[in-house]
Amino acid sequence: MYSAFGLYLSAVGIALVFATLLAIGLLSEVTRRMFLKIEKPLDRKVKP
Repeated sequence: MYSAFGLYLSAVGIALVFATLLAIGLLSEVTRRMFLKIEKPLDRKVKP
């Protein structure tokens, strides 16, 4: 019983690690795209 519980806990832990890594990757991508969208119009206004 303890081995099955340990396997369950390890599977849940691995799933949590993957979920947090995925969330961090998505948040960094979203913030990077937001900053790129904010910077591009400012650059276009400054150049001409």
